Amino acid sequence: MTPKPGTIQAVAIIWIISGILTIIWGFGLVAAAFASLIGIICLPLSLYPFIVGIFELVYGIKLTGSSTSLRRPPYFVSVLEITLALWLDVFGLIAGITTLILLNGEESKSYFSPKAAIQPPPT
Repeated sequence: MTPKPGTIQAVAIIWIISGILTIIWGFGLVAAAFASLIGIICLPLSLYPFIVGIFELVYGIKLTGSSTSLRRPPYFVSVLEITLALWLDVFGLIAGITTLILLNGEESKSYFSPKAAIQPPPT
């Protein structure tokens, strides 16, 4: 496996920070939903940021590990972050766009390529 590029480490750190903030935002939305009858009816919608935050944390922690089991870049996490704009999470929107740009870079693509898993580490 090739050494982990800085862009992958940056994506992992962004996802961990954004995941923590998104979970906090999700708890706030759930608490606000319990404040009214209409909010209780819309409770499943207020759980979405909490679920996205869990995905961000899980994949951020996976990317910080010494050996990752991911074979492809997890673009869907960035897309989920971008959709958080519907829940007024501006930081999630910025983090999603940033990580999508970083995952589309040449360093990231070469890190996740099948040839990278076969090559021996440099001496």
